Amino acid sequence: MEFNSKIRVEDEIILCCARTSLDLETKDKLLSLIENEINWTYLLEKTSKNRLLPLLYFQINSVCPQKVPKDVLNNLKDDFDENLHKNLLLTGELIKILNLFQSKEISAVPYKGPVLAVSAYGNLGLRVFDDLDIFIQETDIGKVKELLNSKGYEMDSSNVGDLNYIKSQREYHFINSDSGVQIEIKWKLSGISFSFKTDIRYLYDPKSFEHVKISNTDILSFSREDLLLILCIHNAGHRFQYLQWICDVAELICSNNMNWDKIMDKAGKLGIKRMLFINLLLANDLLDVKIPRDILEEINKDKHSKSISNKLKDDFFSKNNGEPGLLEYSIFHIKIRENLRNGLMDFILHVFAPSDEDLAEIRLPGYLFPLYYIVRPILLLKRQSWGIFKSKPL
Repeated sequence: MEFNSKIRVEDEIILCCARTSLDLETKDKLLSLIENEINWTYLLEKTSKNRLLPLLYFQINSVCPQKVPKDVLNNLKDDFDENLHKNLLLTGELIKILNLFQSKEISAVPYKGPVLAVSAYGNLGLRVFDDLDIFIQETDIGKVKELLNSKGYEMDSSNVGDLNYIKSQREYHFINSDSGVQIEIKWKLSGISFSFKTDIRYLYDPKSFEHVKISNTDILSFSREDLLLILCIHNAGHRFQYLQWICDVAELICSNNMNWDKIMDKAGKLGIKRMLFINLLLANDLLDVKIPRDILEEINKDKHSKSISNKLKDDFFSKNNGEPGLLEYSIFHIKIRENLRNGLMDFILHVFAPSDEDLAEIRLPGYLFPLYYIVRPILLLKRQSWGIFKSKPL
C-alpha cells in the first residue's frame, strides 16, 4: 500500500488486523510491527473510532498476545465480549421481528447488522453494529409501524409521520425503551442525495434473494452481488467515514464467490461504476483484496477513481481529517460519479432536497412542504458554520 506520507506504526497494525484471516506475509508483518514501541492509547482510540476493535483483539490475541500489555489485552477482551453480547441480543430481536412480520405477510429483507456479520465475517462477534436495518415495501409502512408500536417500539421524535416524509425520505427510526434496541425501517435503498440512471429498486429483486442461516434460522437477504453494490453506495454517500466500511466490502468479496459480470452490469445500469471502483481500490490497496485483473484494468483507466481513493487513503490516517466543508463535500459527490449529469443532479439534491434533520428542525404543515426546498440551503450553511469558505477541493 502506498500513501503520500508515511503512516504510523499503529496505523499499519490496524490495517494488518482489519480482516478475518491473515496470510503468512501479513502475520509476519504484524509480528514485526508489534516489536516497535507502541502508543497503545492512540492505537485503541483510532481502532475504536474506525469500529474495528473486535478484529484487533481477534488477530492480536491469535498472533501475539504475549507482546501486548496485560491490561490492554484484558480491556480488548472485555470489549470483544461486550460487543458479542450486544450482537447476540440484536440478532435475537431481529429473528423475533422478522417472524412477526412474516406472520402478517409483510416482506422484509434485513441487511448489514447480523446478516453482514455472518455472510461476510463468518462470526457475529467480529463486526460492530448498533442497530438493525430492515428493508420493506413502501406499501407496508403503516402496518410495520403498528406492529412495532405493539411490541414496545416508539418512533424517533425527529421522524415526521406524514406522506411528505415518506415520499421524500427513506427510513423511520424506532427504539424499544425497555431493551434499548434500535431499528431502522427503510423503504428506499439509498439516501435522498443520489440520482441513478435506473431506479435504485432495480437492486430489489426477489428472484435473486439469498438465505443466510443465523442461529439455525434461515433469514432472507439480498444477493451477495446486490449487497456489495448497496454497501458501495452507502459508503460513498457517507464519504467512507469508517475503515470498517471498507472492511465490510473486503470481507464480503473474500468470503463469497462473486459474479463479477453481474456486478459490473448492474453498476453500469445504475450509473455507479465509479462508486464501485473507489470501494474496490480501497479494499485492494488497504486490505490486499484481490480484484479480477480485467476489472482492475478498467479501474486504472479512470483517473478520478484512483485520485479519489488515494485522497481517501491519506484522509484515514491524517492528523486533520475533520468533517469536510460544504464545498468539498459537494465537489466530492460530483467527482464520484462517472456521469456528470448524475453528479450535478446529486449536488442539486444535496443542497435543496430536505433531509429528516431539516424536517425535524422546522415543522411545516403538509401543504407548505415545498418551502423546505428553500429552507434547506439556509439550514445546510448554518450547520456547516459557513465551512464553504474553509473547504479545499478534493
